[in-house]
Amino acid sequence: MATLYYATYDTMRFSFKAISKTREGAIKALTKGLDKHTTDYNCDPDWYYPDSIEVVEIALDMAYREFEELFSQD
Repeated sequence: MATLYYATYDTMRFSFKAISKTREGAIKALTKGLDKHTTDYNCDPDWYYPDSIEVVEIALDMAYREFEELFSQD
């Protein structure tokens, strides 16, 4: 079964997300998005905390509720 990695970072005003084939790729993509947001909104460079990025492993053809598996087509 194919696996993807879903990275998220939530603030009071925004919810950031990135998906990749690897955990590292999801974190890297999300970090780049957060850096772009930093530039776009003229934020302090250290406004977000990289250690607070959450990554969840998800499988294709699987149903989830709150990232808990509900149903698999297998």
